[in-house]
Amino acid sequence: MTVSTTPPPNGGYAYAFDEDDAPILRQLAREIRTTIAQLEDAEAEPLGPTRLRQLIAQALEQHERRARTTTNIPRLVDAPAAAAALEAELFGAGPLQQFLDDPTIEEFSFTGPHFGWVWRTDGRKERIQQVVFDSDDELVAVIRRLLADAPNRRLDWSSPMVNAAIANGHRLNAALRGTSKLGGTSLTIRKFPRLFRHMDELVERDMLSARAGRFLLASVAAYTNILIAGGLGMGKTTLANVLLCSIPGNGRVVICEEEHELSAAGVLPDAVVLEARPPNLEGVGAIPLRALVTNALRMRAERLCVGEVRGPEALELVEAMTVGADGSISTIHGSTPHEALMRLGRHALRAEPNLTPELVAGEIASCVHLVVQLAREGDLRYVSSICETAGTEDGVIRLEELWRRERADQPLRWMGIRPRLLERIARWRVPYTFDEVLEREAR
Repeated sequence: MTVSTTPPPNGGYAYAFDEDDAPILRQLAREIRTTIAQLEDAEAEPLGPTRLRQLIAQALEQHERRARTTTNIPRLVDAPAAAAALEAELFGAGPLQQFLDDPTIEEFSFTGPHFGWVWRTDGRKERIQQVVFDSDDELVAVIRRLLADAPNRRLDWSSPMVNAAIANGHRLNAALRGTSKLGGTSLTIRKFPRLFRHMDELVERDMLSARAGRFLLASVAAYTNILIAGGLGMGKTTLANVLLCSIPGNGRVVICEEEHELSAAGVLPDAVVLEARPPNLEGVGAIPLRALVTNALRMRAERLCVGEVRGPEALELVEAMTVGADGSISTIHGSTPHEALMRLGRHALRAEPNLTPELVAGEIASCVHLVVQLAREGDLRYVSSICETAGTEDGVIRLEELWRRERADQPLRWMGIRPRLLERIARWRVPYTFDEVLEREAR
């Protein structure tokens, strides 16, 4: 990853206003907020978007009129961009809207009002040079505005840290100043610039080969339990969305998540999304992910999906798959397939310490059929390994690697092992042919 301290041309944002206009815009925003508060007090109801846009236009016109008649008031350099920025301040994410609108930005963060970074989709990391917030209070106010549409999510001294899915499926994490000894309030927003729905899109982006992609799609159709593993930003959610979108028929899919991110739920004919809930102000009412997985089994779910396994809910997931809730597609952190399965086992043991590691390993080996490992180099996220479970040996889960990709500049190659899952695929009468001749040629 390269680090650049040079700002992109024109800010690189969808509506970059001129930096010289920033002080004027902050002053105008304060004046408009005051006017809005006075009008809403008088009318006893919120102002609509049309009226708010009128107030913005009036404020800009009045400023330009004063600037033309007074020598000590500067004129706006770019009035249309200033209007867009003020609309974002009132309707959208305020000064953060520019980062949310930029399709080349994958993630951005602030530590206090004046220290920020952006991570771009091509792998570059850049320091934010412009002044975005005047104060920490302004940063907190914008975060709370973004959380307004996130149910049961808040940021205050009773709940100083928050994770939430906000508009467009973006992932927000924030921590109030005081939770860290350095800087002020911290904010990190992970974006999903593009929603992938079809395996062909991932093949075109060189995430995996067409043959491996067809095998995964056939495995999904045959109700295979798949665990997608990888580190942060490796594409686990992207691949999970594509596999979920490929599910045939209209069977019920129950998706359990800490924060709702799997957008495939919006295109599946019968999908139920269950989202965990933190405790309320009195410290009660929390609904952990583990409870969601347990509840999902009572909802006539044909398939179960856990957006990210990271706690004791692993035990309920393993038990569900063991008793026949096949077709699970879940994600987990792990740098190798073995590590991913070990992590799944450790999470399950946390839920029930009386279980033995050997017993948990045996159950995992019997119910998890495939582990798909993801990696990343620069802006390329790719499948580095597809492994099939093959029982246990001395209490350790055995894996047979079907496909491997050593580096980004190498292809995903078949390792010469005929998948055991071909029998399952045939049993489910999934139209799929595994051509070993072509796979050997690909080697």
